[in-house]
Amino acid sequence: MQKTTNHRTISFLLVISLLLSFIPLASTRSAHAETSFQSDIINADITLSGTVYDAGIEGGQKHGYPLHAKITLEDPENTYVFYTDPWLGRYTIQIESGVEYTLSIEPQLFGYVPASETFTADADLVKDYNLHIENTCTAAGYGLAYAGYFDFDESDEGFTFGGTNSSWAWGDFESGPGHAISGTKGIATNPTGDYNNSEQSFAMSPIIDLSGVGLNDTAFIEWWNWLYTESATSLWDVGSVQFTKDGGATWDTVWGPTPRHDSAYRKEAIVIENDYHVVDFQFRFWFKSDSSGVRPGWYIDNIGLSWVELDPNPIPLYSYTFDDEAEEQWTTGSSGSGANSWQKGVPTTGPAGAYSEPNVWATNLDGNYNANEISYITSPVMDLSAYPDHQIIISYQDWLMTESPQNWADHGRVYASKDGGETWVEIRKNIVRKDPIGSGYTAQSFILEPGFISDSFQWRFEYRSDRTVHQLGWYIDNVKVEVREWVTVPCGPISGGVVAGYVYDLNETEDVKVFDALVETASANDRTILRPNDPDHDGMYYFFQAFEESDADVAFTVSKEQYGTINESRTLIPDTVNRQDFRIGSGWIETIQSSLERTIVLGDDDEFSTLDLRNRGAGYANWTLLEVDKGFTPSKVSIPAFRAELPALTEPVSIEPAPKSHSQENQVRMEGMPQTPHIALLENTQAVGINLLSDRFVAWDDITSPQNLTELGITRPKLQAGDFLGENYKTLYTISYENNIMYAVDTSNGAYREIAQTTPPLGTKFTGLTGADGFFYGVSAICDEKSELSRVDLDGTVTHIGNIPTATCLVDIAYVPDQHMIYGVDLITSALHRIDPETAQSEFVGSLGIRPNYAQGMDYDEVNGIMYWAAYTTYGSLRVIDLETGASSHIGNFPESTEIDSFAIKAYGEAIGEDVPWLDEEPKAGFLDGGESTSLNIRFTVKDVIEQPGDYFAELHFKTDTSKEVAPVPVTMHVLRPHDWGTIKGTLTASEKCDINPAALANAEVKFYQNDVFYQSTTTDENGFYHWALPRGRYSVEVEHPGYVSYRMDDVELGMSQDLDLDINLRHDSACLVIDPSNLYAEQMANQVTVQTLSFTNTGAADAVIKVEEYPGEGPVPFSGDPVELVLDDGTAEEGIGIGGTHQFIWLNRFTPDAESFPFNLESVQIYFDSLGGVLNGHSFEIYVYENTSGNEDPAVGSKLLYSERVTANTLDTFHEFVLAEPVLLEGPGDVIIGVGALVLNPSGYWPAALDMDSSLQRSWIGWWSTPLPADPVLPPDESWSLVDVFKPGNWLLRAYGTTSQGGDVPGDIVWLSLDPNEFLVGKDGGKAEIVAEFDSKELTSGDYFGRLGFNNQNKDKLSMPVQLRVLGMQHIYLPLIQTEASE
Repeated sequence: MQKTTNHRTISFLLVISLLLSFIPLASTRSAHAETSFQSDIINADITLSGTVYDAGIEGGQKHGYPLHAKITLEDPENTYVFYTDPWLGRYTIQIESGVEYTLSIEPQLFGYVPASETFTADADLVKDYNLHIENTCTAAGYGLAYAGYFDFDESDEGFTFGGTNSSWAWGDFESGPGHAISGTKGIATNPTGDYNNSEQSFAMSPIIDLSGVGLNDTAFIEWWNWLYTESATSLWDVGSVQFTKDGGATWDTVWGPTPRHDSAYRKEAIVIENDYHVVDFQFRFWFKSDSSGVRPGWYIDNIGLSWVELDPNPIPLYSYTFDDEAEEQWTTGSSGSGANSWQKGVPTTGPAGAYSEPNVWATNLDGNYNANEISYITSPVMDLSAYPDHQIIISYQDWLMTESPQNWADHGRVYASKDGGETWVEIRKNIVRKDPIGSGYTAQSFILEPGFISDSFQWRFEYRSDRTVHQLGWYIDNVKVEVREWVTVPCGPISGGVVAGYVYDLNETEDVKVFDALVETASANDRTILRPNDPDHDGMYYFFQAFEESDADVAFTVSKEQYGTINESRTLIPDTVNRQDFRIGSGWIETIQSSLERTIVLGDDDEFSTLDLRNRGAGYANWTLLEVDKGFTPSKVSIPAFRAELPALTEPVSIEPAPKSHSQENQVRMEGMPQTPHIALLENTQAVGINLLSDRFVAWDDITSPQNLTELGITRPKLQAGDFLGENYKTLYTISYENNIMYAVDTSNGAYREIAQTTPPLGTKFTGLTGADGFFYGVSAICDEKSELSRVDLDGTVTHIGNIPTATCLVDIAYVPDQHMIYGVDLITSALHRIDPETAQSEFVGSLGIRPNYAQGMDYDEVNGIMYWAAYTTYGSLRVIDLETGASSHIGNFPESTEIDSFAIKAYGEAIGEDVPWLDEEPKAGFLDGGESTSLNIRFTVKDVIEQPGDYFAELHFKTDTSKEVAPVPVTMHVLRPHDWGTIKGTLTASEKCDINPAALANAEVKFYQNDVFYQSTTTDENGFYHWALPRGRYSVEVEHPGYVSYRMDDVELGMSQDLDLDINLRHDSACLVIDPSNLYAEQMANQVTVQTLSFTNTGAADAVIKVEEYPGEGPVPFSGDPVELVLDDGTAEEGIGIGGTHQFIWLNRFTPDAESFPFNLESVQIYFDSLGGVLNGHSFEIYVYENTSGNEDPAVGSKLLYSERVTANTLDTFHEFVLAEPVLLEGPGDVIIGVGALVLNPSGYWPAALDMDSSLQRSWIGWWSTPLPADPVLPPDESWSLVDVFKPGNWLLRAYGTTSQGGDVPGDIVWLSLDPNEFLVGKDGGKAEIVAEFDSKELTSGDYFGRLGFNNQNKDKLSMPVQLRVLGMQHIYLPLIQTEASE
């Protein structure tokens, strides 16, 4: 290819643009995107065969080489798809005789006309096909024959820039259209931004010799441009094209001046008239701007000059000189408020004459035009219908003086009509000039748009003026309408041939194909892509290569990320398909030792080991070492499958971002139970994402605390598919759900730049993107219809892999490299799906355990083996997903008004060698050429780093720039206890009130003191077990835990190498009262006094300070009470509810006993604890009893806390009955509210509240405070409070039982009872006290008298005791005696 330079004659050439080079690549991938199959025809008995050839230009030249083509064969029932041989063009298939088939041929090079034929065969049949290219001349291997061409891909092509305040430059198009027509570069008024104010600037071509253009030739210039000025209509800022025929001494405007608001590139063309066929022809793009308001401006690419053998002189159709009365006459009219000034005749001013004497049309032949004119002259009707495929040229001569050449207060316009004047279209607007008086006319011409070619064409000149400052106006003469053939650039074959082949891995002994390798030359390229529908040629590259010589040596570069790059020259033959295979190698780092292990005594000095590395590959390798701390157990996610039924969504399923009106007030949320999760997350895992509700780019230094995110900057809206590629954490690659454009986002500030337009398959939109081996997998969907899997390259090329059959609304995906599988979240099934990246075939893994909706994000941490999910339901939260079961578990909520997408994990982080405190390596990075080896010095450090003996685990990971993964090296350090140390160990239990039901106490701190100075501490595990190694000596052991009496044992003697068992039980910090007798009853005569003694014994761990309260009652009432049962549930738990395990919360049932049940004593509470909810024996809870007599259905309105008691779970998967230490008197009538406080925190997930979901009574409530549960929780909580039905309908498995009371419910004086004392102390640990009860029946009539005593222990415990006095009458005394006498 030749390009124009200064002072050089242009020779005839064929242009090969990058656009043509890229098109075969895109086309090939598009063809392979179809879902198709090939199978044997059952009754095949004859052979169909043939060859597909290039036939080039119909009626013209060709290459004639064989074509790789897709062949589709259809019979009445089946479709068969296969491909021709890429090098020979041949195909063969066995078919059935006598059957009608339809055969379709689609070449895999772009720009060919497909072939199709229907036939029936009775014997073997040969069908060859010669395929022509499309008349657009865009087929690979063909191009337009320009005489001169400027594509600006490598330089400014000799263009010069100048003028006043010029912004013209050559470079990458980063503003305006954002891309060039071909390549990345062109010329523009500031390729990276807006033009300047007050420009009068130009981009000028080099000198071009057009003197060789023949007299019978038509020369022309074509270019692609994008123009965006301050206004689309006014001439404040405009672009023009100018020609010179005298070396730049004078310039003539031949196009424009034009303002525009382009939304896409437009192709322009101008005929270069004979006057400019000179030796020193030049053209320039002229740009003018005013002093205010700037825009992106003018972007120009791919300028072509050529000439063809075509008479440059057009054929005249209509001519109007206005001098001959015999010619058809023009008419004039007006639509404005001002008078019409148009006149035909001899001018006396302005140009001072006609262009052709004597007449012109003018706005006033001898003066100024009028104010407020909208007036015009209109041509006769013209018939152009005989020239539908020709250029219609309108030309005229004019002289113009408007109010100002700078604005359009007064201006001219040109209109055209295709229907005899019924409708008019403005085709030239805002024409302003100020020609000197007496100067000549200016020639004007332009090509009519084809849409106006009709049998009723008309033309109109219109002039408009304002109310002030009027000039001489517009003079029109010699209007011509001419016709000529369209000037087109001829199409021809480009010298060269097709090149195709494979790239193989140099490291392998057999031919192992390397996929996604880039094979490129200076002008063309393709990748060794997957071809799912053409498996025989999987991994083949295929493109047209241009070269001039008959047998040319062409330089090839073959590369792939993590492989080496090779540069080889190959000899190619034109007009054929050249088979060229390549081999590239990469480094291949491996460790000689598969693991490292060391045993060191605690406190000993550092020890050393060696880890040997070698590069067994064919290429070089850079490596970097990364430590991963595995603690005492490796990281693991294990979440049992979710079996329950999920609630229905309250809003339609949508992939869009959530509505910004979504309430985000309560960021601690109820959630369903995924069932006993085991998750060990590593801290300091870094991640990034985009908050779709605020369009903010965000980052986490530690994703295990999802609420602690940092906003780094504003980014583009709706970036709903994104991921890192490899270990490049500086750029997040994303695709917009809004326009399917790929963007690169700077992870330091959220700034974004456009990469390329992508085209997802079958009308879908991209919803997820996941990085793979140098490319991405992308999922696109139409929700509830289909989800499609594609490969997406960094240049935006999309290769469709196939439909994902089990999921119709995949919202994101993540690639797991060690499985070579993709996992995705589907909104329709609320489940995880596993997808084969080669075929898109998929399988349902399992329910996620929640019902997601709207845009979501997910990514896989390949270092730690954890699938993270940035979930959204009605709020945003971070979860992890078990890849075996599909179930998810809650890690924590994102901050208020946060919906995360384009979520990406920095799996390898950014810190090297700093994660494991006891391990160090030297060196931590290096370079190995093929075959080289090196040794790493490994240091194990115990002294001053490790506190306790035990086994410590880590892994050494290696990042390389090769294609081969390095297996992690497990590192184990066994730390032994010194011989002069011992271990104190044991089990810590905690009893309930009254020292009953001891159970293991988890997460309790055990402290060790020496000489009354704190030394060290440890915590108990989930079974209450602790162990701690210490130097021999004497220690004090102390345990403190809220709600329990502190324990301390002094003078614990620990010997050398001794294992000292020390089991500890913590007593509940409460009193435990036993009253004897359990009730007071006296029978006596009227006016009699009797005395009884009440004995109090406190076996608890806290003193009881008792105040006695009297409640007089009415009589008679039955002495023994009736049972009271408070139950809402049906006894079965279908779900467990929690709020993430990071916050304490309360769940409550509202009971309404019958009014006649009051008063009664509440004596026990039953709670169902489900082990699948994460509840363990020993977990602490608090029972709360409230009374509410307000009648409000919201238990928080008017409720009063009567009682609370700390309890410990030690019975799972059934109801656990807790007998209250003291019965609670409910006096009613009204509601009784029984609540349970969840005290245990478990960030891995906690769902202790068992829910019966069969039939909700809408009486179960849940809530939480912004702080831990208060000591005396007053309802409602300050953070959240609602029926559980808002989340999931149901009834808590929470019950209570009691018996009706005998006494009154209003405090007062029982007149017949005296107590001494009324206030007293009962000491702990067996303390005793007595009070004397005196019954006085003075002035009482016979009958039963009732009352009740309340014993209030500092408002902590309240006990109730019935009291009855029976006063006997005389008949009760003597009746037996009378009966006795009678019997005698």
